[in-house]
Amino acid sequence: MNVRQAAAFVNLSVSQLNKIRVCEQGPPFHRLGRRILYSKADLVNYLEQCRTNVFEAGS
Repeated sequence: MNVRQAAAFVNLSVSQLNKIRVCEQGPPFHRLGRRILYSKADLVNYLEQCRTNVFEAGS
């Protein structure tokens, strides 16, 4: 998936996805020349890690 597709998949703007990639806080990516690519499995994993349980957060 390219950056635009990945940003839509994780519900972020392209700009925000680029920022967290540069800060090394985002999902794993692959660089092919100048292209940045993301795998769907890595994006799903990233979303799972970001998910919080509302009941645990309030405790």
